[in-house]
Amino acid sequence: MGERNTISRDGRRFSYPMAAGVTIYAGNVVVMQAGAAKEGLVATALVAVGVAEATVVNSGSAGASMVDAVAGTYLLDNDAVDPVGLADIGNDCYLTGPASVAKTNGTGTRSRAGRVRAVDVDGVWVTI
Repeated sequence: MGERNTISRDGRRFSYPMAAGVTIYAGNVVVMQAGAAKEGLVATALVAVGVAEATVVNSGSAGASMVDAVAGTYLLDNDAVDPVGLADIGNDCYLTGPASVAKTNGTGTRSRAGRVRAVDVDGVWVTI
């Protein structure tokens, strides 16, 4: 085989088609559910893909608008009822809202947000 000009990306920033009738606010976790983007929430079968760069309103049908999400390590709120602790660094944490995480999957009711990198007084540093 000969030379090939293979296109690449940095692997952090992607655009995703939004679910119908949703708003995703800048700075909130973006998840995919059945091929459509929405904000993080308590539900199963969600895949966290990053954090929204800007607020996007999709008042149309599924896929009518796109949201840009960036993967990385972000400071998220620590759930008051099921908090992530220092002993959880290196483990997975789970979504409890658009910008909050918990230590456990809530007996199978929460989706994975990402990997805990640090915990401090301001919240939980999560790699998504």
